Amino acid sequence: MTTTSSDSQAFQALETQYFYLNTNFNRLFAAAKTPEDQDTLRQDFVQARDNYRKAQVERFRDGDPMVQDLTAKVVAAQKQIEASAEKLQDVSKVLDLVTDAVNLASRLVILAAA
Repeated sequence: MTTTSSDSQAFQALETQYFYLNTNFNRLFAAAKTPEDQDTLRQDFVQARDNYRKAQVERFRDGDPMVQDLTAKVVAAQKQIEASAEKLQDVSKVLDLVTDAVNLASRLVILAAA
């Protein structure tokens, strides 16, 4: 089944990811230990924003097993980010999780466009 963006679980996962990064960007940026970490966070944020914007015009096939699998992975990755970022003891781990989650989200958007 093809669903409009706002009704799609895939879209909601991408929206959650982007809004979380938008809301928490300054805190994560300040906690980054190196300029390289800050650059990576900037790149991840821009990619998450682009994924979200692309997803707004795509139609996701929520019934497709590949879409379901990637959506579940994006949701799980988001939960890991939120749990790790809550205490922010290991910012490098959080930033690695963000990068992985954004990459998964990018794959989801590409799949929707196919």
